[in-house]
Amino acid sequence: MNNHTKLIQFKNLENNQSAITVIRLMMLCNDLQCANEGLKKSKNSEFKSKAAGMYFVRIQIAHLNEGIDIFEKIATDNELINLLIHCDDETKKSFDYVKENIPKVKKYTAQIRNNIVFHYNDNEKRIKEAISNILREEPNKTGNVIKGNHAHLWHFEVADQIVDNIVVEEIFDIKTSGKKRLEESDRKMQEIHELLVRYMDFAGEFICLFFERMPNPPIVKCI
Repeated sequence: MNNHTKLIQFKNLENNQSAITVIRLMMLCNDLQCANEGLKKSKNSEFKSKAAGMYFVRIQIAHLNEGIDIFEKIATDNELINLLIHCDDETKKSFDYVKENIPKVKKYTAQIRNNIVFHYNDNEKRIKEAISNILREEPNKTGNVIKGNHAHLWHFEVADQIVDNIVVEEIFDIKTSGKKRLEESDRKMQEIHELLVRYMDFAGEFICLFFERMPNPPIVKCI
C-alpha cells in the first residue's frame, strides 16, 4: 500500500485559529501513536513487560484526556464543524461516538492523568488508602523490589500494585474482588480503549481533509 505524503505550506497556518486547533490534534495523534508503538513493543519484552504495558496504557489515557479538550474545541469551531459535513460516513460515525461517550470516561481519564501519570506529590492520601485496601483483602500481601546489575533491570513491583489498586478501587470505584473485580476493571478499560480508537479514526481523516480544503491545497507525493 502506498503512503500519501502531503507537503503543507506554513503560510497557510499563519493567523488561522482553526489551524491551531488542528495542529493540536496532530500533536495528540503523534503522541498517541508513539505510546501505542511503545505498548506493542513492551509485549515482546522478557523483563517488566506487564509494568511497561501498564505504563504505556496510562500514557495513552493521559493523552486522551488532553484530546477531550481539543475535541470540545473542535465542536465549538464553526469552520471545523462545517468541515465535518464533507467527511466520509465512518469519520462522522466516529465523531458522533466520541461526542456521545466522552462524558462516560472523562472523570476516569482526568484522574488517571492528574493523579497517576503525573503529579506524584499529590498522591499521599490515595497511596495510604491503597495500602489499607490491599491489606484488608490480603493481610499477608507481598511485592517485589528488584535491584539489578544495571539501572534498566531495577523494578519495584510494590509501586505497580499500589497504582493498580488506586486505579481500580479509587478511580473506577470497583469494590468487588476476584474474577468479578477483574471483569469490571476490564470493562472500564475497554470503554476507554474504544473511545481512543474511534477518536483516532475520526482525527486522521479529519486532519487530512482540513488541509485538502485549504485555499492553497497541499502537494501530494506517493511513497
